[in-house]
Amino acid sequence: MAKYFKEDKDAASEAGKKSSRKGIPNRTNNVYKELYENIIGSFKNGCFYVYYHINKNTGEIVYIGKGKHNRAWNLSDKSRNEDWVNYKNKNDIIVKIIVADLDEEEAFIIERELIKLKNPILNIISNN
Repeated sequence: MAKYFKEDKDAASEAGKKSSRKGIPNRTNNVYKELYENIIGSFKNGCFYVYYHINKNTGEIVYIGKGKHNRAWNLSDKSRNEDWVNYKNKNDIIVKIIVADLDEEEAFIIERELIKLKNPILNIISNN
């Protein structure tokens, strides 16, 4: 079952309507630690997740991506487009996992729908 962070439930729910996932579990502070541990376990098992890159100073979502393992935290210039690299060189970026424990198709659908919904400045969108 997909794992969502509480504050991102609405956005991920809206995006998830296009995926095969049904329903989002209720979240309370009591399960936050367990949720975090399950998500970290998902990373180790090679499951996909969807993440935000956020400007640390403004709180603006500047990039939405999907990945597995350490992709969200890989801030290497080699793995990113030129606009992203230029932005990162001038700003502090923080990573926020939105949903985890997905297969690649589910992650792609949620990523695409969140990009449409949030319109982050660093995402390159194809017409597909």
